[in-house]
Amino acid sequence: DAPPLTWRVQVRPATGGELLLVETIEAPGFTLRAEAVQPADGSPGTWRVVAGEVDLAAWRSVIVATGVTLPADFTVIGTVQLSGSGRLEKLLPSGTITANLAGGRAGSVEQGWDVTGLTLTATLAMSADGITLEAAQVHADIITAAGVVARNVAIEAVGLPGGRIEVRRAELEVLGGRVSLAPFVVDPAAIELRTTAEVTAVAMSELAALLPETLAAAKGKLSGRLEVRWNAQEGFVPGKGSLSILPDEPASLRLAAAPGFLTQHMPERLQLLPEKLGALARWFSPKNPAYDSLRNIELGNDTLAVESLKVELYPDGPDGVRSAVVEVRARPPAGSIVEQVSFTINVAGPLKQVIELGLDDRARINFTADKGK
Repeated sequence: DAPPLTWRVQVRPATGGELLLVETIEAPGFTLRAEAVQPADGSPGTWRVVAGEVDLAAWRSVIVATGVTLPADFTVIGTVQLSGSGRLEKLLPSGTITANLAGGRAGSVEQGWDVTGLTLTATLAMSADGITLEAAQVHADIITAAGVVARNVAIEAVGLPGGRIEVRRAELEVLGGRVSLAPFVVDPAAIELRTTAEVTAVAMSELAALLPETLAAAKGKLSGRLEVRWNAQEGFVPGKGSLSILPDEPASLRLAAAPGFLTQHMPERLQLLPEKLGALARWFSPKNPAYDSLRNIELGNDTLAVESLKVELYPDGPDGVRSAVVEVRARPPAGSIVEQVSFTINVAGPLKQVIELGLDDRARINFTADKGK
């Protein structure tokens, strides 16, 4: 699938009897010029890349044909600059090649992800066995996936035997906080990421925007750890984990309107006399002083000061019965007859869909509550 190559080699004598080899390879979207010096006595010579660049968009089909697992509609834009040098022994080159990319872009509409501001520096080792990765540093200004925007993504990796790659550092800014991934190993021929994410100071306000069915507004920050997996076929697949609110960060939340969430098991009026007394019983049934306070909370009229909040994520069970649990203890506004409210939100459905809850309606949220004092 590669564009046709034009390959030219010039050989001419140089000062001292050495042979100077000038090699030029050209194709649509590809240029490589290299020079090599071979001593007359047959001792090892040297080579260097004079100029080289690759237009990734023109060579997309070649990238896909390398065996790296990529989605069918994968697109990539950018120009890679090549440099390098090394030894030449019996006309066989060894040494290193450095590839630099600045301002690149890649993505897949089918999988819903896009990378912009892509910068890459990769050092490749050349030997008789072929070309292998020594080390790579990747930076992306913005990565958008499943409606979530990540910024300042930084990755550092080294090559391993067999073509595998060890990612030793991976960090990104997302949802107002930062996520760091534990080191992991991937095989480019079948890319699958399995690691643990350390989540630091994620903003509840940005999470609220992804959960409109649950929260109308939120303030505060969450930290914790969760397992993650990614592959080209399924995309992002979350695993077990937990998040909790930072104790030194003021937190509050306002529920999305859910009539009956707190009041469904609470009478609006207190029954002081037996119902068989008829009108007299109804006359002696004062309004429940806590009812209006709880109703204001469940309708999203009041903002709650959060004392504790914990999120537990579970890998999907056989039926995906429960995949996330949110436990909240909070105080209503000053002047409320209710001193404290605690409630649990059980999220049902496959965990991957729970993470995407703000984008579709494939998961369900069930509420249970304990009324405060």
